[in-house]
Amino acid sequence: MTRELDKVAENAKRIFPGKLDGLAKRLWQCDRGAFAMIFAIAVIPLVIAAGVAVDLSRAFLVKQRLAFALDSAGLAVGSIATDDTADLNAEFNKYFYANYPSSNLGTPQNLSVTYDAGIVTVSGEAVVETAFMKIAGINDVTVNASAQMEVETTGLEVVLVLDNTGSMGSGGKLTALKDTGQELIDTLFGDETAPDTLKMGLVPFSGSVNIGTSMSAYVNDTTAYDWGDSDWGGCVMARSGGDDQTDTYSTSDKWDPFYWADHNSYNNWDRGTWYNIDDSPPSYIGPNKYCPLEVTPLTNSRTALENERGCPS
Repeated sequence: MTRELDKVAENAKRIFPGKLDGLAKRLWQCDRGAFAMIFAIAVIPLVIAAGVAVDLSRAFLVKQRLAFALDSAGLAVGSIATDDTADLNAEFNKYFYANYPSSNLGTPQNLSVTYDAGIVTVSGEAVVETAFMKIAGINDVTVNASAQMEVETTGLEVVLVLDNTGSMGSGGKLTALKDTGQELIDTLFGDETAPDTLKMGLVPFSGSVNIGTSMSAYVNDTTAYDWGDSDWGGCVMARSGGDDQTDTYSTSDKWDPFYWADHNSYNNWDRGTWYNIDDSPPSYIGPNKYCPLEVTPLTNSRTALENERGCPS
């Protein structure tokens, strides 16, 4: 330690001539001066270490923001699921920079987005200018982030339940119903005639719902009713036991066929013996009175939907 202090004293003589020479001698002879110099030397790496901690904390914050912006952009790209590179990049950039504006700390670079076999991959870097690490010659820090999203195309299923009751026959309501249904078809189908990921169905209802005569296997015996020259039109009663609210089907809980009872005043069809029965939907006379058009099962055929729209003409 003495030799080191001697060297310090000699250096002090050269650096601090004249009046300061005595100060250097006193520091050499004083323990307190020696410790002060040692502390001054030691505090430099401590300050640098504290500065490094601040710069790295700022870099970590930028990394989090970068990862969030990439995740958001990746999800947006996954929603369009296209192989068109220009469309991918346009959608990616729109959402990335909306979540990582230019005012944010850190300059983004090397941004990348790819879509392959249902997998969206996004990545990028951000350069963070340092504040304290410049003392050690480190002017910036680069952070990076990446993410992958699996695109699961489940599609869309829409069922329109359409009111065909008597009140819809006045005031242009039925026409408005048809027009609105057509507008929805136009909106969802766009320019496509049979999209792979879209299906629509129609369920007209009046006094009942018509599942179609082809579904007689799901209905209790329709021949139990003597309807004279009129056949079952396809309408059914609601199922019991809570099954009217579920998709569950069991052979022990079939639908009962619906028919409109003969009535002297309201539906005097007399089982077809004396009066002509109107079987065209919606029938106004006979056992199938107010039985609407049958349901249109889920389909991706635009033509099939436009030919039906769940409304009698």
